[in-house]
Amino acid sequence: MNPRIIATTLFALTVWVDTASAAPGYPNTRYFGNPVNPQARWYRACMRVRDAAPPPSDLAGADAAAGGAQRARCDAQLLYYDTLDNANAPAADWARVRACAFATHDQAVLMMLYANGLGVAENRDLALKYACSLGGAPLELRGRTETLSHPSQSAARPVEGDALPGAGIALFDQCDDAASRLTINTCAAIAQRRDAHAAQLRLETLAARWPAQDRAALARLQTALQAFADARGRYEADLMGTLGTLYAPAAENARAAETTQFLDDLQRYEKGWLPKYTPGQHAGFTSQLDQAYRKVLADDPQDAAGVQATEQAWARYRDAWVAFGAVRYPAVPAQAWEARLSARRIQQLRKLQREGTGRK
Repeated sequence: MNPRIIATTLFALTVWVDTASAAPGYPNTRYFGNPVNPQARWYRACMRVRDAAPPPSDLAGADAAAGGAQRARCDAQLLYYDTLDNANAPAADWARVRACAFATHDQAVLMMLYANGLGVAENRDLALKYACSLGGAPLELRGRTETLSHPSQSAARPVEGDALPGAGIALFDQCDDAASRLTINTCAAIAQRRDAHAAQLRLETLAARWPAQDRAALARLQTALQAFADARGRYEADLMGTLGTLYAPAAENARAAETTQFLDDLQRYEKGWLPKYTPGQHAGFTSQLDQAYRKVLADDPQDAAGVQATEQAWARYRDAWVAFGAVRYPAVPAQAWEARLSARRIQQLRKLQREGTGRK
């Protein structure tokens, strides 16, 4: 797993959980800004479930987890989504998620557990209480209370030994009603981590039976890929209007696009659909790439340093592909890999140039 993705997700979730847990009062209207109408339907729904409490049996292990949370720094958010993405997660895994959520007072995870009946008996009233305690932007709190107040929108409860809980049914999620910048950026970090985790599993399955030298070359290529993807997300994504302290959705999408393209390519190559380019095509792409790169630098000198850093990361990624290709696909000449990657980089730079022109 890319350490930057993990660090980004942890930072975003720390801000999210700390902000929510520090908010006073019930319902949590810390970020409403305007006076609250106690006759509003969402407010009355929150007050109706104010005294809802989890069954004593659900609290078993929470005290032990609280001590463990201090030692191991358990993160209920990461545990929740990792368990959710594991189709074969046993009941014990959900018990760990629940214990960690109680120990760390993670209202968002507790809300989702009881709303979806994951490792606990589904309890919409209790989920609603946690939603009201979690708070958030007005649209977020109102949206969650509206959803959780309607039992007809209930998700299927998991049964031990069955497939992924709620298979075929959209589970309730903290990101469903995202409306604030903080929530949107937090949810982007969650999605990025989940996508990266799924991609890593796909890659491990694909390369499981490769020779050791092929896997070693792949590991070096992955390192270069992540460096390039990070540079694209940091310097070439449109970050206007987003929180600078968090990785914005545009940046996450840029990173995810590179990883997805890489996996798609690798799967095609493993089926024998290898790149074929002539020396003339290679020379043409090299020339076009140089022109596109110089044009971006000339048109937007303020962002030149970032584009230069990204281009250097791309060059290292290109060289890593050539080295990997020589090991895994020795029949393919280096110029074919270079031409394929140059053609894509030209498209990225031209798009970047068009976007830069449009902002002027």
